[in-house]
Amino acid sequence: MMRRPQRRRTLVATLTVAIAGALAWSDDAHAADDERGRPWARGTWTIGGGPGLGFGGDVTHLHLELGGRYFVVHGLALGLSLADTILFYSQSLKAEFPGINKRLPTNVFRLVPHLQYVFFRNQWFSPYVLAGVGPAFMNHGSGTHGYWRAMPGAYIGLGRSGVFLDIGIQFDGMFPVGRCIDAITDESSGAYPGGLCSFGWGPHIGIVGTFGGRGQSRRSRSTAPPSNPLPREVEPPPEPAPAVPPEPPPPAEPLPAVTPGEPMPSVPSEPPPPGPDDAMPPGPVPSEPPPPAGPTPAPDAAPEAGPSAPEPTSPPIRPPLH
Repeated sequence: MMRRPQRRRTLVATLTVAIAGALAWSDDAHAADDERGRPWARGTWTIGGGPGLGFGGDVTHLHLELGGRYFVVHGLALGLSLADTILFYSQSLKAEFPGINKRLPTNVFRLVPHLQYVFFRNQWFSPYVLAGVGPAFMNHGSGTHGYWRAMPGAYIGLGRSGVFLDIGIQFDGMFPVGRCIDAITDESSGAYPGGLCSFGWGPHIGIVGTFGGRGQSRRSRSTAPPSNPLPREVEPPPEPAPAVPPEPPPPAEPLPAVTPGEPMPSVPSEPPPPGPDDAMPPGPVPSEPPPPAGPTPAPDAAPEAGPSAPEPTSPPIRPPLH
C-alpha cells in the first residue's frame, strides 16, 4: 500500500547563485540614502531572491524565487515576487504507483504582489514585515488557486556595497484548502503531495541588491572630500591702521616772577563778546524830543574859590663834590 506523502518539514536555503550575483553587483548601482543617511529611502529599487529546498516523506521541493520592490515612501515598498516550486517524487513512490508523476502536479508557479514595511532603517540591521497574496498555477490540470504569504525578517548589510543579506521566517499556504487538496489528490491511490495546500512555515534566506533613490548615494558620500565651510577665495583681513599718539597739550605760558612783598600782577582779561542786548536794532535811531519853549534860566553862580594848595617845591640841586 502506498504511503501518503508527509507535509514539508524544513526549508534549507542554498545561496550559491544568489551570492555570486551579489558579489558581482556594480558599485555604480548603489542605492541612495535619505537626508539622515538611512537606507530604504523613497525611490529605492531592490531586486533579489535565491533557491531553496524542502523535504517531505516521498516528495522533494526545489523552490526558486525572484522578486523586486520599489519604495514609494521612506521604509514602505510595493513589490512583486515570482516563485516556482518543482516537485520531485521518490523512486519508490513512482515504482509503487506508475504514472503518478503525470497525474499529480510537478510544478507550482506563484505570482504574488506584496507590501513590505521596514520599520527600523539602518545600514547594518533593518527589520521588516512583509505580506502578500496572489494566484498559484499548477500543471497537469490541477487548476489555479489562491496563495498567501507573510514573513517577518531583517536585512543585514554586507558593507557599504548596497547588498544585504535577507533572512526571515516565512508562513504560507493555499486557499481554499479543501478545493486545493481535491485538485492534487490521485484518484486511483488517494495520495497527494504534502506541503502544498496546508499551512506551512520555514526559514527564508536570500540576497538583495539595491539601487536608485533620491538622496545622496553612499558611494559619493564616502569618497567625496569634506566640504570646506569657508568660501573658495578668502580675502586676507585688512591690516589695522597704525596707532597715532595723541598730541601733547601746548605748554602753559610761564607766569612772571614775583618778588616777595610785591602784589600779584593782574592778567588782562579779554572783554566779553557782545551779547544780543548790545547789538543795535536795525532801523533809524530815535532822536531826543526838543526842549519846551520858555524863558532861558539864568546860569548858576560860580562857586567861590578857596585858598589854593601850595605848589610842591623841588629840593635845591647841590653841586657834586670833587
